[in-house]
Amino acid sequence: FLADAALGEGFKGSAIAAIDLDSAELETAEMETTALPYGLKLRGGKFYSDFGYINAQHSHQWDFADQPLIYQLCLGSHGLNDKGLQLSWLAPTPFYLLAGMEVFQGENELMFAHHGEAPLSQKDGPRVGVGWLKFAPELPGGHALQLGVFGATGVHQEEHDGNEDGVPDHWMDGDSSFWGGDFVYKFN
Repeated sequence: FLADAALGEGFKGSAIAAIDLDSAELETAEMETTALPYGLKLRGGKFYSDFGYINAQHSHQWDFADQPLIYQLCLGSHGLNDKGLQLSWLAPTPFYLLAGMEVFQGENELMFAHHGEAPLSQKDGPRVGVGWLKFAPELPGGHALQLGVFGATGVHQEEHDGNEDGVPDHWMDGDSSFWGGDFVYKFN
């Protein structure tokens, strides 16, 4: 289920929910500005992070069947999809140059998560910070190229029951981070 609407002057909103016979899950629910000056845009709610090329896309938009292994192993089947806030800037250049930063609550399935209870006290959010830069030069004909760099850092906490007696006996509390680059070439 997809809902998309203008929310008064200068704002728009959208929501995506997965619904089947047994359950429903809210995948995204976001609001963003459409009229800030100087190429700025503010976005808030539950949304997919814009780092890289595919994380911001819902899986049915991919040109391939399987999620890349690095996304699946580090971020889980939904990638980095969390409640947060994003500020992006589209530079006034003759080529595409977009920079952005995001903060999230840290409710990711794997890398930036809190799995446990007391004595593992959950750190207050935001627990994850993401930054990215995307560049696309003007190319002749039907050629298109986009290059990007990104990075993220955040808190990961989890408890374990090492001797499997039903009582957690050790806890991990630390920082996780990743960084990388992406490129996409298309020809029409």
